[in-house]
Amino acid sequence: MNIKTNKIVHIITGLKSGGAEKNLFNIVINDKSFEHIVISLTKNGFYENILKKQNIETHIFNFKSPILIIPNIFLLLWVLLIKKPIIVQTWMFHADIIGALFGKLLFKKVIWNIRHSNFENVKFKYTLLLQIHKFLSFMPNKIICCANSIKKTYIQRGYNKRKLRVIFNGVNTYKIRDLKKIKHNKNKITIGFVGRWSNQKNFLFLFKIIHYIKNCKNKNDITFLLIGENLNHQNKDLMKLVNRFNAFSQIKIFKKTSNIENFYSKCDFTFNCSFYGEGFPNVLAESLACNKPCFAFNSGDAKLIVNKYGFIYNTR
Repeated sequence: MNIKTNKIVHIITGLKSGGAEKNLFNIVINDKSFEHIVISLTKNGFYENILKKQNIETHIFNFKSPILIIPNIFLLLWVLLIKKPIIVQTWMFHADIIGALFGKLLFKKVIWNIRHSNFENVKFKYTLLLQIHKFLSFMPNKIICCANSIKKTYIQRGYNKRKLRVIFNGVNTYKIRDLKKIKHNKNKITIGFVGRWSNQKNFLFLFKIIHYIKNCKNKNDITFLLIGENLNHQNKDLMKLVNRFNAFSQIKIFKKTSNIENFYSKCDFTFNCSFYGEGFPNVLAESLACNKPCFAFNSGDAKLIVNKYGFIYNTR
């Protein structure tokens, strides 16, 4: 019997339904060479229960609470001391900083994951965080970037290029292979949109497109299928957009799922609205792997991913 002795502790800011979270999930589920332990710095994430059901050891902290920060710091140190990982791998800025400080304090190898390609429209409160991140960038042994555009951006920002490595996001083609083929009505077109509710995903632009298509002459019957973190009828800001553009009959909102391939199977093609902040958009790789062409803005590595199997638009 193969007894696993090598442990990797992953520290991530949260376990909501997003690109970083999904890639972490795919690694810990599919890699059998190491024992993976996940630490989330915040509560109530989409992947919390899914990881536990897959028997992945998962520790949930609450660093958002000012009262619990000090106890959480000691608990996090205790987990690292008890588990004795050979590597501390971190995901996203807050986790990078905490993982670097705690990992090096315990003389562990530290690997950062960077997934943000540029800093247009960054909120003022994050500027200090970004400066601390840059200041501590000498601490990790390696820094993984999920896109060429990210590596280029961080070299320009003064990060050590010898530490930066590009590893693209992957797609589980076994799930796609087993998908049932859905016959689509030629007179109806379904456009898929995958993304969490945030300014970066540019929902205003999406609804302008929906509104434009709705008012076109000789239009086909077109429906937009939406799925992502906080995309639901309880989201008041989303419902305001739906009302503003009178788009009730043009959209259908799906519940979050860890089996996103089934969602793509319902689409004729997909649409990505992000004008900034993207590195390697999972939606593009997943969509193309499911045989669905994409429309995307030329952000991050979108042009490299889409290639000739979709359409890149360069203006807003």
